[in-house]
Order: sequence, then C-alpha cells, then structure tokens
Amino acid sequence: MPLYFQAVAGASALMSGALILPIAITQSCSGIVCGFIIRKTGRYLEPIWVGMAVMTLGFGLFVDLSTNFSLAKIVTFQLIGGLGVGLVFQSPLIALQSLVAPENMATATATFGFVRNIGCSMSIVLGGVLFQNGMETHSTAREAAVGHDIAYKFSGGGAGANVGLVSGLEGGQRDVVRAAYTSRLREMWILYACTAAMGLVASAFIGKQSLAAPQGDADTKRRSNEDLELQVRE
Repeated sequence: MPLYFQAVAGASALMSGALILPIAITQSCSGIVCGFIIRKTGRYLEPIWVGMAVMTLGFGLFVDLSTNFSLAKIVTFQLIGGLGVGLVFQSPLIALQSLVAPENMATATATFGFVRNIGCSMSIVLGGVLFQNGMETHSTAREAAVGHDIAYKFSGGGAGANVGLVSGLEGGQRDVVRAAYTSRLREMWILYACTAAMGLVASAFIGKQSLAAPQGDADTKRRSNEDLELQVRE
C-alpha cells in the first residue's frame, strides 16, 4: 500500500504511513471485538469463516485500484480488508489450542507462530519478486514512451527504490510510469486474493469444539464454591 500511495498518489513517505491507518486501526478493533465474541459465545469457527471471506473480498477489491487515486475508495477497501484480517488474527490459534491435548499446547502454539512468521515472510518475498519481475519484463515496452534512462530507473529492483522520482517526471512520462506501477501492483493483489481464497476453503476443514464449559462442570464448580462459603462461615 505505501508503494501505491507514493508512486500513484504522489504521497510522501510520512503521508503514505498515515494513509494506511484505516486498515491498521480496523484490524486492531476487529481483533478485539472477535475476542469478546469468542469469549461470550465459545464459538470460533464463525469468526474464522467470516474473516477469511471478508479478507478475500478486501484483497480482491484492491485489484480495482487504478491511476485515478480516490481517497474514499482506498479507505473503504482498507476498512473491509482490515476487518477480515482482524477476525482471523487470533481465532485460528484459539481453534488450534481447543483441538490439541493439554500436554501438546506449548508445541502447537510455537508451531503456529513459526508457520505464521514463515508465511508472512514468504508473502513479502513472493510479492516483491512478482512486482520486480513484472517491472523488468515490461521495461522495454516503456522505453518508447519515457526513454531508455527513465525506463531503466523503474525496472526490476530499481522500481521500489526510485519511487520518489515518479512525481518529478513530466506529465506524459509520469502517467506511463504510474500505469506500470498500478498494473504490477494489481498482479500482487491478485496473488494475495487467491491466497486468501485458498485459506477460506481450508477453513471449512477446521474441527468444531465448543469452548463453553459443560453444564455439569459449571454445576460442580458452583457447588464447590457454595461448600467453600459454608466452611468459611463456620
């Protein structure tokens, strides 16, 4: 997102950081709300299903972003994507912990964190490779419009490093370079939307386990508390 803001919208590094606040705030708030829902209902499958569906929708909407920057559109898309990410931030861990034996709890939690970190790292690498290869592959086609020197600056790894130079180009050249950034970023969003869709399909195979205490256990606990109160009074 910051790359899109700086290359297409012409925002500064500081402003691009401010423009991603909608998805960051929404993700945090939806994660908190999801925790309360699971605590009250003892159900974690529904938040996972809804979260994966909304996240797929949000990432899919990012594909619609174009060179015509619209603040209302980008904020709306971020709100939808952030809502989905927040709902599935901790609920899969709760599902995992509810389905493993107590003696395997630490191992399962550590493995979950490891897999999540590996997945985040791979998504960044794969997205970066897809973007850079796309900018490199289409650099020859841009030479006719912007010249060899400018096309070279915005090809391969230089596309991310020279994003600040886009706003200094002339009108026609700037439009060509911005269109190139938008097209390559669109390929990244398609990748992430497809990955989220795969996660949605995989979530259908998560086992169901009620987190609410059985009524018998609740009655036993209540009677134990009553007996303890009687002993204290005596």
